[in-house]
Amino acid sequence: MARGDALIRRNSIMTDDELILNIAEILEALGPFKKSARRELKWRTTEQLANLLWQSDAHLHLNNLDELLTQYEARYRERLKRGLTPDALIRRAVYPDRTTALPLWGATSHHGHPWLDQPAEQRMDPPDDIPDCQRVPESAPRVFLSHANVDHILAASVATALAAMRIGPWMFETNVGYGQNIANCVRDAMKECCCCIVLVTRDSIASLWVLTELHNALNVGRPCVLVFDCADELLLKLLKSLTFHYPNGMFDTSVEYDRNVLVELQSAYAKRQDHATRAERYESQVHDFLATLPLYLNHLAQTAFAFPSLPQNWSGPLVLSAFGAIQELVAVYQAPLDLPSASSYR
Repeated sequence: MARGDALIRRNSIMTDDELILNIAEILEALGPFKKSARRELKWRTTEQLANLLWQSDAHLHLNNLDELLTQYEARYRERLKRGLTPDALIRRAVYPDRTTALPLWGATSHHGHPWLDQPAEQRMDPPDDIPDCQRVPESAPRVFLSHANVDHILAASVATALAAMRIGPWMFETNVGYGQNIANCVRDAMKECCCCIVLVTRDSIASLWVLTELHNALNVGRPCVLVFDCADELLLKLLKSLTFHYPNGMFDTSVEYDRNVLVELQSAYAKRQDHATRAERYESQVHDFLATLPLYLNHLAQTAFAFPSLPQNWSGPLVLSAFGAIQELVAVYQAPLDLPSASSYR
């Protein structure tokens, strides 16, 4: 019997609370994984959980489960505010989730009641105004611009360059309103945009936010388009050193690269971090990102794009194109979304 199979045997009259605790046991049987665990293992956990839910009597979907958990936690957080003893057994993780790439739970070591000052999953600061240089006509194609928070200035430059090509960038800074659920806004935006443009920098290759958004894009069937920060010579040096042994698979965990360059990047990253654990897992996060590059680049057959300009004498396994060429690719991805639906012919 597979791990977790015995945990889903129950009758159809199980209450919501009992269902949640039952699922928590499933997760505990399937995991937990440390923050530094390989990403392919975390993704498999998500798939296993989805299968187990479907095999159960409730036939519960992960999206329904997310809503159920939100309601569940809200009740027990209210108990804390009123000074009552909490008796919930699960803490929800805020987006992005480091265990399953979905906004479900944190690691099983987080099991326990919610804490009163837990960061909310709603946006609590007002969004920025969309600058005039990033405004496009309503008919313009829309793209999801994924980037690490620390790269917001560079991301704004990319967004302005996209708008100049009449491509509308969706960004967290401007498109998530005050009080809105961040995870839901991101997932809805992924579905509405024709593709996910990912700004690849020395920071974003270790960003859980970016890694989660990449996975979510694939989940909703949106292609990923990589844009490299080509003003960063050390990042380019790392990318040039890549050697893939199995680029036709989903993950090439045997990928090789210049370790000395990675040590330099990690050292610089550590100086900018307040938490030592983030610097400690930098190497494993970067390895995971590099191992999945073939997946995002269609087994290395798809080009990536250079911003702000192509580097001189570029070499390596990745195909780089000038940033301006992204307009043609976005048009290709937008075309299916522009087709009239079947209902329009009725």
